[in-house]
Amino acid sequence: MSAPTYTLAEGVPYADPSTAQHFGGNGVKGLMLLQDTQLIETLAHFSRERIPERVVHARAVGAFGEFEVTHDVSQFTSAKFLNEIGKKSKVLLRVSTVGPERGSADTVRDVRGWGMKIFTEEGNQDWVFNDIPVFFIRDPIKFSSVNRSHKRHPATNCSDATMFWDFHNNNQEGIHALMHLFCNRGTPRSIRHLNSYSGHTYKLTKDDGTFYYVKIHIKSNQGVENLTEKEAVKLAGEQPDYHTADLYDAIAKGDFPKGTVYFQVMDPKDAETYRWNIFDMTKVWPHADYPLIPVGKLTLNKNPANYFADIEQAAFSPSNMVRGFAPSADPMLQARVFAYNDAARYRLGVNYQQLPCNRAVSPVYCPYQRDGFMTFGDNYGAEPTYVRSDLRPVNFVGQQGANGYAIGGHEEWVGRVCGFTSQVTEDDFVQARQFWSVLGKQPGEQEALVSNVAGHLGSARKEVHEKAFGKNVQQGFSRPGRSDQEGCPVFVLRWCGPRKARRWPMIRFFASADFWYFDVFSKATNQTLNIVFFNTGEFQQYPHPLAIQVSGVYANGTDFYYEALADSGVTLTNGPKGITSDWKGVGNFDGSALDKPDVEYHINIDSSVMDIKGNITFKSTAPAHYPCDLNGAVGANQNLHPGLYWANAVPDADTTVALTVKDTAISFTDRVGYHDKNWGNQSIIDGPRYWDWGHGRFGPYSVVWYNLLDYNGNESRRSYVVKDGEVLLVSCSLDSMVVRQKGDKAAWPPVTGLLETEGITVNYTLPTGETLALDITTELIVRDEKGAYQRANGLIKGGIVGQETFEGRGHYEEFIFGIVNDYTPQLRYRDDPRLNVMSQSSRIQRGKCHRTLL
Repeated sequence: MSAPTYTLAEGVPYADPSTAQHFGGNGVKGLMLLQDTQLIETLAHFSRERIPERVVHARAVGAFGEFEVTHDVSQFTSAKFLNEIGKKSKVLLRVSTVGPERGSADTVRDVRGWGMKIFTEEGNQDWVFNDIPVFFIRDPIKFSSVNRSHKRHPATNCSDATMFWDFHNNNQEGIHALMHLFCNRGTPRSIRHLNSYSGHTYKLTKDDGTFYYVKIHIKSNQGVENLTEKEAVKLAGEQPDYHTADLYDAIAKGDFPKGTVYFQVMDPKDAETYRWNIFDMTKVWPHADYPLIPVGKLTLNKNPANYFADIEQAAFSPSNMVRGFAPSADPMLQARVFAYNDAARYRLGVNYQQLPCNRAVSPVYCPYQRDGFMTFGDNYGAEPTYVRSDLRPVNFVGQQGANGYAIGGHEEWVGRVCGFTSQVTEDDFVQARQFWSVLGKQPGEQEALVSNVAGHLGSARKEVHEKAFGKNVQQGFSRPGRSDQEGCPVFVLRWCGPRKARRWPMIRFFASADFWYFDVFSKATNQTLNIVFFNTGEFQQYPHPLAIQVSGVYANGTDFYYEALADSGVTLTNGPKGITSDWKGVGNFDGSALDKPDVEYHINIDSSVMDIKGNITFKSTAPAHYPCDLNGAVGANQNLHPGLYWANAVPDADTTVALTVKDTAISFTDRVGYHDKNWGNQSIIDGPRYWDWGHGRFGPYSVVWYNLLDYNGNESRRSYVVKDGEVLLVSCSLDSMVVRQKGDKAAWPPVTGLLETEGITVNYTLPTGETLALDITTELIVRDEKGAYQRANGLIKGGIVGQETFEGRGHYEEFIFGIVNDYTPQLRYRDDPRLNVMSQSSRIQRGKCHRTLL
């Protein structure tokens, strides 16, 4: 090939592109000349090189390729490019992030947009997809809002997690899409290793006027591979063009990426009775209902010759459909049909379809769209500029739009379905729960999702945390480790200090609940079992999910924790003969009337979700313990604090355990049991700053203590002592009992929890004037919430001062809510590996504590 001759843009040859004319003779000095056309044109063009970047999908990589039909789908559509096995069509593909700017990094966490132009014999067919099958919204009026919330703050010009979560807290139909975004799928390893989905419902049409609804999938033949958050962040800093280079290099060396195209096809009659609104972009069609039908294969085999000309100027729109495809009544699709072409007109000019990268390979004759900036060609010469001219005969074939493919009764139904304002319902969380179960089958995916949310939400403001927490909890999400087919993650707020993680306990303390608590511990070992039945309380702003929690410590020292939601609600009956209950499909408990001797409670757990089955029997060895009202009257309103209530039906019991947890039998001897109920009409966090609760058995004594301190410095106490089955003390007097931490880090009010101290002391003042003194040394931290809450087993040494000392064991907990005022809130999962929690691993023993600091 001969060398080209350099010219100016007007074609005039020029001697040297690196020279400029000026006064002053030789040297770097002198005034420049306006007559220097080369200099002026070069500077003027440089100032105008950049066209407006896309308001979304600015950062991208692209390539050319081909689509080949591999299966006959002519029964569904009359599209010519699909009418013959082996037929090939040229393809232009552009894959992009959505929110970030053009100069951002490839590997940031984001949805990937998939713009694909198929150049067919009947015109251009555009597939404008995403790499997740659902979207954050279904109402087009929210489209600009969701995109703005993912961009920069208008004042700080920084990415803003508060803005992001504030939007999604109040538009929760997008939780399914959020889960896709924050699992590892939000950071694909490369463009070659991601799938693509239409999201929208389209129509496949036939020349006879019939049609089917369709969703389109493109699956990577290379498989789906993702980066971890750590890998993605590292690459964003070190190789910001990682995806761009990966795709370009693969094609350049002949390693052509391939994908398979599938249809999901639905008969219009099915749509009218299907469980989901088929036009809702936040929902998928389960493959069990509508299996994937193979259509063809996609091969990317050519890199762009020039990125700007081939990829940056490319324009894609869902409105570009050939005969055989048509839009449905999907509201988001209807809006995008306009918005995408309009964005191209703004960015590229009204004649953007004439650019080589967008120009159809089929003949184009559209004389009614002409003139405008940057018209190419002859602009249709003298052709009539108006419709229905007798001067220029024109052939008319093809479709007249989607209305040509309509079924009268069905179209009436379509109108009714779309004629409403979208509201968030329980249905919006069902598929999210199912997706959570899917992630549970892939090791580490559930944990990664929660960790990724933690990292993102951690920089948002506190009020956004609290709303995200409450709103999600009330939908009954559950956590990893429970094999919950109907479960979703509970995003639990954690409070992180400058050195140590401060974590919330198992109960959702922004919520209000009625909960029935049972525990069993061994006097001989550290085996422990805790069971909690949750019902929604009166405080409904953040109602608690209806669930059963089962947790504890095995004989070998490892812990377990599972939770399952009631299948279809809870029934409770409390009558003269006692209480009966049923958490549907999970378990139940019943108890005899408390005014009768020999009170018994029976618990039955039979949950395939938790894989736990068995029963526990409590035979009370001490009378029921009714605390006091706020005025100190025993057995009255059972008030702990305004709006918070507590009753101790079984302070001490001999217990029989016959339970199997994940094929592990739980059976231990010398068991001590306990049961209480908690309820209220406000969120728990609004009341106490601190409390100490516990119970124990040593020698002839059974004891319960409850010591509470509120934010105003007011202390309240609930004391209970039984000896050989006879009540020695039931009191709410501040003089009846003192509970304090012990050890070098002990303080009042407490500033750190049981893990930092040696244990506690409890001194009861009996009606006789004698003091029953307990010295309790913490032996095992059963549950660790990093300073805000610990539950423990400990050794008790105690007795009447000056008399015989007895030994035994206790089970107790300590909450320090007030600590959170001094720390920045972050979202953390209960078993986030960055925190010092050991699920299914060695528990924290005294002298054997290994801590991982944030």
